[in-house]
Amino acid sequence: MFSPEECQEWPKTIQELFSIEAEKPQKTLTTMLAKAWTAKYRPKTPADFGLDPEEVSQGLSDCSSLEAPAAGLLRKEAALSPLDLEQTSCDSVFVPVTRAHLNIAPFREMPVTCPLCGQQDITWRHALGCSYLKDGATNARHDSIKMAVHDLVTQDDLRGRPIPRCRPEVDLRDTHPQFRVTNAAAPTHKRADLKVWGERDVVGNAVHDDVYVDFYCGLHPRDAELEKTKEYANWDVTFLVAATTVGGATESRLTTDWAVQFCDAIARPHLAGTMRDLVFLKTWEGNMTVWSDYVTQCKARWAELRP
Repeated sequence: MFSPEECQEWPKTIQELFSIEAEKPQKTLTTMLAKAWTAKYRPKTPADFGLDPEEVSQGLSDCSSLEAPAAGLLRKEAALSPLDLEQTSCDSVFVPVTRAHLNIAPFREMPVTCPLCGQQDITWRHALGCSYLKDGATNARHDSIKMAVHDLVTQDDLRGRPIPRCRPEVDLRDTHPQFRVTNAAAPTHKRADLKVWGERDVVGNAVHDDVYVDFYCGLHPRDAELEKTKEYANWDVTFLVAATTVGGATESRLTTDWAVQFCDAIARPHLAGTMRDLVFLKTWEGNMTVWSDYVTQCKARWAELRP
């Protein structure tokens, strides 16, 4: 049994394990593990994610709370032996993902108050989605997710047809045949992040209509979903908001899984799992740069505030 150092509560015997009286003993054990790892492996800088490969592999094997979409990435790396981990280059996102999955801050602890927006009691999630953060890295993360979805749908198209049906950055204007002014305050010109053209079967029956998608990655997926839906009110088209959390999830407490909705809308339900995991990975790859930008902008702000 894996016994993390400096974790006095961790059960050492089967009897001690059975003596844990809790409604969710697995959650209790995971919390103990997270606290012990936090104390032992607290990161110091954004580039300092050093963990012993053998302990990472053992810790993940003993932690039975692996859930999608992180599970695929974690199990892939944790399945390697310590020798393989030394010889195989792991993605730079592996350790931050592991920390977040174990409820440990993936980056160094933040100040109590954000110097950019003034919000207090912030967490690492705030650093990845602060509304006062300049758009460079956050836009790159957004575009990375968009193009990953575009490439996945295009590759699936090319397996059965010569011309891909998916295209990024498509304009919607008031000359569109489905344009109807239902909300005078809504825009009459929008640019959708992605469009998948409708499809018909061999006898001409519609398989699905045109589908327009706007992507979002941030702290408030439900608010983004409502706002973007209002912006497209004047077009009677199939429109989806692909709202992703900064943790890489394609659904949240207030939103449904957009990857499933999107794949059902384009009659490609078999792509949902792959799309979900791909979005998760691209989000965390983008998070690395967003975090770096946040640290840089915080330092600049602190310098401005010095007397």
